Amino acid sequence: IWVEGVIFIMGCLIVVGSITYAQRLARLFSSHGIALSVIKPPVSLGHGSCSYALRIKEADLQKAAALLSGISIKIKGIYVVENGKYREAEI
Repeated sequence: IWVEGVIFIMGCLIVVGSITYAQRLARLFSSHGIALSVIKPPVSLGHGSCSYALRIKEADLQKAAALLSGISIKIKGIYVVENGKYREAEI
């Protein structure tokens, strides 16, 4: 969404501790039809420099959460992004 020169990204971020974990989750989510992108999370979330995040649509959050319950990758945080602000997701 473009508003007065600022791009507001909507959706969810699932933060993990490494690029390897992010790639593993990306393969899992993609194989279940969840569209995503792998990004560096904002520093403001405070998860350290090695962390990566998977950005998904908020509509896919419950499906992603169900998939996460069956794996052993430590999730550092799950956030909903609304108008450029982050809040912890309630799942």
